[in-house]
Amino acid sequence: MIRDTFRSVVEHSKDLAHHLHPAAAGSDDPAAPVVPRIEKLRASLARMAHVLAARHETPPKD
Repeated sequence: MIRDTFRSVVEHSKDLAHHLHPAAAGSDDPAAPVVPRIEKLRASLARMAHVLAARHETPPKD
């Protein structure tokens, strides 16, 4: 669960970075709206924070 969530954060981060630097990334549509990419990254970061918080609340197994 943590690895999948982390991958999601990384992928959304890369997508946003490539959009912000279209010349370096070879983006086909540099005029595409950035807001949806920011929202996806924000949502994946919130999921990651939730997963990590839940992990710390879980007592260790003996």
